[in-house]
Amino acid sequence: MGLDNNCSRVTAASRSSSRSSTRRSTRNRRERERAQRHRLILATARELAEAEGWEAVTTRRLAERVEYSQPVLYSHFKGKDAIVAAVAEEGFAELAELLRHARAAARGRDPKHGVRAVCRAYLRFAVEHPALYQAMFVMPTQLKFASEETPAALRAAFDAFVEALPQKTVQREARAELLWAALHGISALSATDRIPAHGEKTRLDLLWRREAAVARTAEGDIGVVLMDLQFGRGLNGAEATAAITARPGAPRVLIVTTYDSDADTLPAIEAGAIGYLLKDAPPESLAAAVRTAAAGRTTLAPAVADRLMNRLRAPGTALTRRETEVLALVADGLSNQAIGARLHLTEGTVKSHLVRIYAKLSVDSRTAAVATATDLGLIRR
Repeated sequence: MGLDNNCSRVTAASRSSSRSSTRRSTRNRRERERAQRHRLILATARELAEAEGWEAVTTRRLAERVEYSQPVLYSHFKGKDAIVAAVAEEGFAELAELLRHARAAARGRDPKHGVRAVCRAYLRFAVEHPALYQAMFVMPTQLKFASEETPAALRAAFDAFVEALPQKTVQREARAELLWAALHGISALSATDRIPAHGEKTRLDLLWRREAAVARTAEGDIGVVLMDLQFGRGLNGAEATAAITARPGAPRVLIVTTYDSDADTLPAIEAGAIGYLLKDAPPESLAAAVRTAAAGRTTLAPAVADRLMNRLRAPGTALTRRETEVLALVADGLSNQAIGARLHLTEGTVKSHLVRIYAKLSVDSRTAAVATATDLGLIRR
């Protein structure tokens, strides 16, 4: 009797184990099938978007393509926005892998080659996958950027930019953001024919040139940097000065340039330059200025010093930095509307600046304001 009971218990346990194993097998099969459907829906959405644009991607079209009912689609995604977000996340994972591979391929060479390789890979990705790029950067999305909720794929793509820059780069993450923003701008403008596609190499050279110069100053063996205000299209010496002087223990920056208007001197000094000389200064004056800057003291060209003193003596008549920017654009021939677009101001605000400029310069027209400001050295000739 006892033996029969033991056999019954063993048989029941065996049946129970078999049922559990069957349930696990069924559950695993269903999970695999669900994952396959998930991947199929996303792959179909991407294929349709690349072929016909995102306007063509609807749940009805997708259901027809994947041969599942719309309720099955909705069991995976709440709607088109959720599909776009999932596609975008896939895109960021692919972009991160591409950028890491590009950087690894350039490893061991000059650091600039790694940055350029990453930049080229990014631009190539945008050209080869326009609909995917739209989902990642253009279309509204539920994905969170630059927050604790940022998906790992998005963070990995950004980290690929950070890691491409030399470790001693000043404000490394901020510079990676600027690099990413610049590349996105190039991609967007090229895609819409706002800029010619054939200028990629020149743009990357200019983009890297300033990054390399700023990164070099972070290596700790430089005491004084001699900075021109313009050293290539799209580059700005005042911005580079601000980037160099932003970190503790940064080298001193001495501006040496041909430009002496308020439109040039004020931004450079506000950016942190310790001195400002003109290129026609005698060699001994330049050598003395370098020694003075190294000692932490200020050196200014006489013409620059005079104008700064005049601003202090008569602050009510001196143009503000914004007024100087507006007047410089007037001198370039821009309309009030174009000036507003360039400086992100309303047209009414531009007119208000011009009214104050006229009053300070005692003039009553744009032409007279430009002529007077040029004679006073407030803007470039």
